[in-house]
Amino acid sequence: MFPDIQLQIQIKQGHLSKNPTSLSSTKNPFNFEVSPDIALSTDISELPNSFDDSIARAAKRTLDCIAYGKKLCRIDFDTTVGDMTFTSLKNTLPLVKSLVNIISTELDLYPLYPSNTTLEENSNITTEEVVALLKPPKTERTMTIFFPDMGAAALARRDWKMNTNEAEVPYCVRTASIANDPLLKTDKMSIILCPQPSEVDYVQRVLDEARDMNIPCIVINPLLINMDQGFGVRARNIRKNLLASLETTYKLKTMATGAIVREWPRGYSVWAEDDQQEEGYTHLQSFKTDPPSETVMELYDAHEEATQPSPVRKEGPNPAVGVVKGVVGFFQGLSKL
Repeated sequence: MFPDIQLQIQIKQGHLSKNPTSLSSTKNPFNFEVSPDIALSTDISELPNSFDDSIARAAKRTLDCIAYGKKLCRIDFDTTVGDMTFTSLKNTLPLVKSLVNIISTELDLYPLYPSNTTLEENSNITTEEVVALLKPPKTERTMTIFFPDMGAAALARRDWKMNTNEAEVPYCVRTASIANDPLLKTDKMSIILCPQPSEVDYVQRVLDEARDMNIPCIVINPLLINMDQGFGVRARNIRKNLLASLETTYKLKTMATGAIVREWPRGYSVWAEDDQQEEGYTHLQSFKTDPPSETVMELYDAHEEATQPSPVRKEGPNPAVGVVKGVVGFFQGLSKL
């Protein structure tokens, strides 16, 4: 059961929050000099084995962080490898459906509706008993998911078969619009999905309510930073400050040559595809904070230069098709979500 008590003890004793090594002489494994402005980490975040494993890790780390006292959290989950076929919200929904099922179980909320199979197997039960099985339970422990608009919320309710005996998410889950709907007194968890730059005021309102009501809130795949010159400096600073108030509990971003992973309270670890390694990938470097994209690309360039193949090399995957090498199906499976 969550939270991971041993993890909390390690954090409080300082075992998982070591001071960064002196950066003046610190290099990554490929002798690439790292900027002294970027703090390194010795706490490596591991790659997940599969999509389900990544969801389980995200849920665990987030609930651990909440139990530690940090109740405003953030999850970044991008396995598109740059594929813009689907919107961020569309790509996020499979994650959210699995995540809310895990969280509802760990927070002791209500289970799914009974399936039709359950009713068929109990063909001798009375009509009153059938009605009782299909009737939504009265729960005082709810979870609210805030969508960008009511249309998106309605589509999710339809796709997840909510309020039916075939529901794919627990009855405790409620969908809401970020622009109009408040938190409920019965909420034990709240989730904000893919907020846009124009929604920063609505997000701030929900976060303020969550603080006042002591309700944990998870912001998933926020898109609040927009450097368009049409937005004033003050507005951009508000967005940055809002994001700074969130603790990133899990991050998984796949790219054509590897991935960036963060599992709270560990570092942001950069992994690269490497056919010279038995596992098929190698750890390049870990950072205390989310590294800039320029630093990540320089790491990959240094890795590529250090591992130049001999004239005869194994034929590798074609990055142009957006599929990363599938060592135990990991990169390939995640990049196809």
